[in-house]
Amino acid sequence: MNIQKEGFLEVAIEAAREAEEVILKYYESGVRATLKPDQSPVTIADQETEQAIIETIRAKFPDHGFLGEETGESASRNGRRLFHRGSNKRFIARTSTFLFQMNV
Repeated sequence: MNIQKEGFLEVAIEAAREAEEVILKYYESGVRATLKPDQSPVTIADQETEQAIIETIRAKFPDHGFLGEETGESASRNGRRLFHRGSNKRFIARTSTFLFQMNV
C-alpha cells in the first residue's frame, strides 16, 4: 500500500487540520470533563475532534473503518482502519503540551 499514491496522506493531513481547529477552539476556552465507565475523562472536544476526523476521512474514503477512543469501532469494508486517541488529562489541565494521535 502506497499511502501517498492512494491519497491517504493528503486526506489524513486534512483530517488533522480539521481536528486542530476543534482542539484549539476548546483549548482556548477550556472544557469540563465527564468520566467514562472506565473512569477516564472525556470532553466535548474529544467527541467533536473524533467526529471531524471521521467525517473528513469518510468523505474521501467511505469504505474505511475507524477505531476511536470515543466512538468505538466501525466496520471496514476494505480492511483499512484509522485509529484516534488523545491525552485528556493534559488537555483538560491546559498544559502547554498534550498528545493528539491519529494512526492510518
